[in-house]
Amino acid sequence: MSKKLEELKKEMIQVYGTRCWITLNKVNRLTAHHIIPVRDKGETRWENIALLSNDSHIYLNYIERIAPCVAYDLNCLFYELNRTYAPPTVDYEEEVKRVLRRVNYNDR
Repeated sequence: MSKKLEELKKEMIQVYGTRCWITLNKVNRLTAHHIIPVRDKGETRWENIALLSNDSHIYLNYIERIAPCVAYDLNCLFYELNRTYAPPTVDYEEEVKRVLRRVNYNDR
């Protein structure tokens, strides 16, 4: 992870706390997920980063392959959470759960 990304992640943890943005569980180590991937010219800046546990990051990569529309909706939720500059709320948690229920594991 680049120094810039690591510093940005630390700053974001100060604002959002140590909860994964998918599971909302507190974790010791969060990863920085680019909402718009670097390969698609996504930049390493606050608005384009979501804080995920390693397991959730792997799971999101899986969802991107089997249900791209669900991954897109999750990334939209991440972007909106970034705009609040506040930790996830109960409403946010419910919306994440609603979006995740759309994953069809039979599409593997």
